[in-house]
Amino acid sequence: MGVHVSYFRGFAVFCIVFSVIFAGHAHAKDMNPKKPQIKIEQIPEPTYKKVTFYKLDPPRTLRERVERLTHGMLVDMPPEYDHYGYEIRRFMAKVGNEAVLDSTQNIKGQLQNIKFAQKIAAAWQANHLKEVNEINVLIEEQNASSTVRSLYNTKKLEAQSFFQHLNGWIRYNRDALSYLAEIGTNRYQYQDGEFRFRSSEEFNKYKILHETRVRALDRMHGYTPFRLMVY
Repeated sequence: MGVHVSYFRGFAVFCIVFSVIFAGHAHAKDMNPKKPQIKIEQIPEPTYKKVTFYKLDPPRTLRERVERLTHGMLVDMPPEYDHYGYEIRRFMAKVGNEAVLDSTQNIKGQLQNIKFAQKIAAAWQANHLKEVNEINVLIEEQNASSTVRSLYNTKKLEAQSFFQHLNGWIRYNRDALSYLAEIGTNRYQYQDGEFRFRSSEEFNKYKILHETRVRALDRMHGYTPFRLMVY
């Protein structure tokens, strides 16, 4: 079920899927001690099409270059210019929907997509660090104003926080799916709109993994380009 990278102009649409949620987002309850259950709720899921990517025009000033440090993180961009963030969202868009969770084969496919997202995130962070270092050199060479220096420090810290949250969100999605792949679909099932585990131990382990993922998703919703992500 893995997604292969090729590029065409894209757009986002919404479709209704089922997502497993806990605490504030969802409510888990053990309706049967022998088969712990998780309620399933319908949530809009964004669909990201493949796009053709283009490069932005070079920044005209040092200040503009500094401001771009958080583009795609705090600042939304057209898909065709959002080389890293858009692709990460595309690969992560369906990692937790009902069709995935109900099939070991589909889980493995989405784990592959998560690997792609991790590689893109690593490339993004490496490119960002390179840009930060180059800007730092220019700030000293040009004896930049205190305003530019302050902006640079702020943007650098904001980006560091973003990458910490981004990598955690991707990793926690991977951990939750990896556990389901490990125990196999014979240990849980969907029935009458509920996600049921065959043992309390397995339910509790997955509940912890999923709640951790939900908290990571909450943090990602604080970044405008990622506010529509469901999983």
